Amino acid sequence: MLCGVTVLSTGIAFAETPWNFKFSGFIEGYYGYNFNKPNSSLTFPRQFDFKDNLARINNGTLNTEFGFSGFKIYSTFWVGDNADTFYDGDMAKEQWARNFRQLYVSYTTKSRIPITIDLGKFDTWMGYEVTDSTNNANSSRGVLYTLGVPSFHSGIRATAKLTEKVDLGVAIVQGWNESANGDDENSYGVWLKSTLDEKTTATLSFYGGKEGHDSETNPLGTFGGIGFGNAGLTKLNLINFNGSRTMSDKLTVGWDTVYAQATDGPNAGKWSGLALFGSMTMDAKRSIGMRFEWFDDKDGVRTGTAAKIGSLTGTFNYQISEGFRLRAELRRDWSNEQLFASDSGNRKNQMTGLISAEFKF
Repeated sequence: MLCGVTVLSTGIAFAETPWNFKFSGFIEGYYGYNFNKPNSSLTFPRQFDFKDNLARINNGTLNTEFGFSGFKIYSTFWVGDNADTFYDGDMAKEQWARNFRQLYVSYTTKSRIPITIDLGKFDTWMGYEVTDSTNNANSSRGVLYTLGVPSFHSGIRATAKLTEKVDLGVAIVQGWNESANGDDENSYGVWLKSTLDEKTTATLSFYGGKEGHDSETNPLGTFGGIGFGNAGLTKLNLINFNGSRTMSDKLTVGWDTVYAQATDGPNAGKWSGLALFGSMTMDAKRSIGMRFEWFDDKDGVRTGTAAKIGSLTGTFNYQISEGFRLRAELRRDWSNEQLFASDSGNRKNQMTGLISAEFKF
């Protein structure tokens, strides 16, 4: 899906001036429990809520939009565990790279076919799930979000609105999850988003380029923002197809697929995945989110072990007020290999529980 700055729900606009300013944000916290009781107190494969048996205020996010003379400056500033772990694979060493998840200038042409040009650092255009949990049906992010596709890029992208129902996008970026170019090689992307009918949208995306690094490691000890295990550049081609359909005023379903092939380098291999989503509204306060995933790391490029991973997640959402939501989640992950840590060695499965709270403003 095309991922930009979070929708700005609170705004201050100055009608009599050539510039305007809007802002929004949220704070979230969670308590997670892994029934395997891993000795490391860490749960795999989770991007954010991975700490076991510990309550955390893990994220505070502020989105801003400043517009003037046809230009807009977007920023997403965040602090907490999410900001820290999000950039553990980033080659950039500056603190701003962690705290500014997005920071880019945007301009939309006034031509017959409007083109929006963004320059800077921005969320990826790929994948069904997005970084902000407030915009997902489930509290935790899935395997495809964590291992299948990139999360952010730095560079330039352009999106043309060809018709009311079709958008075409292209981008040249510095790499997979890289705030600064760590390998002196650019990657590129192309995507087509279509509103097939009033109930269905779909996005087909491509991402390619050379990833990794010849010698320098990131804070995790791996190579490049993609986190390859071996030194050296590897050519990557990735295709992502996702979309959603509104089945009724209470039920929405979605899908996400990925196929990637790394070649011509020391980290050659393939991975692929499928995810199915469901979101059901029970009433004004209650809703349920479901997610099923299957991820095949055929050559161990993403996990370090040639393995298949399955995952099933159910989330109960309760809207206490307009800006305050509580969530309770159960998730089961399994694999054909012993990927999941426990208090008595690795296992082939794990069950986790999660309680989280989100306050939006």
